[in-house]
Amino acid sequence: MTFGAALKKARDEAGLTQTELAKLLNVSFSSINRYENGHHAPTRIVEEAIKSFFKKKGKIGRASCRERV
Repeated sequence: MTFGAALKKARDEAGLTQTELAKLLNVSFSSINRYENGHHAPTRIVEEAIKSFFKKKGKIGRASCRERV
């Protein structure tokens, strides 16, 4: 599973829209959209913020987060 697919799955399971997740992570909606669609990879800082957020929610595993687009 790619990072984008794992992110979308985790976001869907958390019941969040791309806009809501973007606000929680302090990034733009378009960034979340690009990550999920594989058009962009997050910076290391943003990737760590995403991993931290979903680890707290228990939605995304370490292996999924390591995969980069």
